[in-house]
Amino acid sequence: MRLLLPAFALALALLLPDPSRAGAWTLPPGDGLAIFTLTHSRADRFFDGAGGLTSGADFAKTEASLYLEYGLAEGLTLLAQSTLAAKQVDGPVPDERAGLDYSELGLRLRLGRWNDYVFSAQASGRAPGASAPASPAEIGSTDPEVDLRLLAGRGFALGASSGYVDLQLAYRLRLDDPPNEIRLDATFGWRPRPRWLALAQVFGTFADGSASGVFTDARFAKLQLSAAYELTERWTVQAGAFATPWGRDAAQENGVFASVWTAF
Repeated sequence: MRLLLPAFALALALLLPDPSRAGAWTLPPGDGLAIFTLTHSRADRFFDGAGGLTSGADFAKTEASLYLEYGLAEGLTLLAQSTLAAKQVDGPVPDERAGLDYSELGLRLRLGRWNDYVFSAQASGRAPGASAPASPAEIGSTDPEVDLRLLAGRGFALGASSGYVDLQLAYRLRLDDPPNEIRLDATFGWRPRPRWLALAQVFGTFADGSASGVFTDARFAKLQLSAAYELTERWTVQAGAFATPWGRDAAQENGVFASVWTAF
């Protein structure tokens, strides 16, 4: 079991929220958005229970994901995502896996507007593609999940440019051994020029300590920076990097990603 614990810590850190989701805003009826993302990340050090860094097995993960949003009605947006992942563990118990990872389906409902703010609620179900919980490459990603979240967003002018802030509070129900999670996500977007969007994001995950089992106090924060460029009215490209500067009982994961967005 001791050899599997770093793998479980990595699995807790790898569930990164999609960086390009529209946040608290909903799409107009009949409008859609598709985002294809390639991500590569690695972790070879882990935060212990006191927050100190220790060495461990070398993990690498490459993902290809497709995320979709579609406006069903005024104030109601359908969202869906599916991911293919290749994971490799190099350590005392080497392992690898390639195939379908989590798939997600949900709805975002706009609750209301107040001045320049928009408030929404979102619920989604997540179905795993992995099915071998004893495999180091699959630990923490073999059970269904339910993600419930509240969202708040605000757009603003910043001199001749514009920007927005999006805040999300979520509770993720993990329906078997892994502990449930509280998630706090914050995004600051800034358009210095009409075609450019700069994004600074923080994703915080805190395991629900009331659960039984290992890593009930796992917690970490990821910092992600990226830039997107609007090629045309329909097509946008994005590239960025992320790191894990702080954590406890979790992997110190670092990675890069690139995305293509298209509106339809």
